[in-house]
Amino acid sequence: MRAPERTTEEFLGELQSSALLSLTQKRSLADFLMRCDLVKFARDEPTVEQLKELHESALRFVDETSYFQPRSETLPAPAEPSPGSEPPQTPLPLETVAKGDGLEQQTTTSD
Repeated sequence: MRAPERTTEEFLGELQSSALLSLTQKRSLADFLMRCDLVKFARDEPTVEQLKELHESALRFVDETSYFQPRSETLPAPAEPSPGSEPPQTPLPLETVAKGDGLEQQTTTSD
């Protein structure tokens, strides 16, 4: 479905005849798009709580319609290194990388 060339109403009308989504998913997407249109075109200013709800509904929709495994709220535990392998290096904090601290090559000069 080519949504970029359509209004929300046109897109939702075409979506109704599609078998790609369940009725619940179609309703969820319609609600999401209509609420976004209110912000974009009617200059609606949702509360922080409403924005959080909108964000969660978008994440839920993506999870439900994704061909891949749904996102996890927790990251899996790192694998144990095999014997004889080097342990993984700990990444530098972002502030360190941004400043360049610890990244400069150390050189010695002889007088």
